[in-house]
Amino acid sequence: MQPALPAKTLILAALRYEAYRIAAVVGNNPTVNIHVVGPRAAHLPSPDLNVKTIIMAGLAGGIDPMLQSADVILDAPWLLEPIAGCTRGRIESCDQIIATPEEKSRLFEQTGASVVDMENAAARAFALRMNARFIGLRAVSDAADESLDPALLRIIDSRGRLKPLMLAGAILRRPALISILRRTGRQSHHAMQNLCDVLRRIVQSEQVHESPAPSEQ
Repeated sequence: MQPALPAKTLILAALRYEAYRIAAVVGNNPTVNIHVVGPRAAHLPSPDLNVKTIIMAGLAGGIDPMLQSADVILDAPWLLEPIAGCTRGRIESCDQIIATPEEKSRLFEQTGASVVDMENAAARAFALRMNARFIGLRAVSDAADESLDPALLRIIDSRGRLKPLMLAGAILRRPALISILRRTGRQSHHAMQNLCDVLRRIVQSEQVHESPAPSEQ
């Protein structure tokens, strides 16, 4: 009889781009699975997976004015071990894009959170149903004083994949979108680089593998 493999760490990402960058860092680890849930976590994985830790990782909008683009926020109060390269904070989830500096400022005043996304709350609830530890990890793609063009979400499908025809049509209608895409691409690249550095440290952390599951605490 073959020995059972160690319980896996499941990393969730909203976008294919995020999953691709993450896989380049941890994809060769046999105890780690990566799953794309799409925007708003529309495609969560099957609940019968053998996992002890679920990590929701990727990009988010900064709402704390102290944060800069590419800063990394770790939302996991149970993870006591210091993790270099990130700041402890809270991730707020909304069901729509918080796009403008005014919207970001208002949400920060209401919640005191560090960043905002559309998936973390659903991923946390999924981890609770799975009796798995949960880690929220986000890198700031757009700071609190920067706007995020809602058109960027419309060129992504529910599986987190780019829609090339939609992108081409959007650029034809708004050529200025090219400069926005270039800026967003540069910031996202840097942010994901920082996030992957932190994610590598988390996956290698002994506390992540040795801490009891929520029902055992």
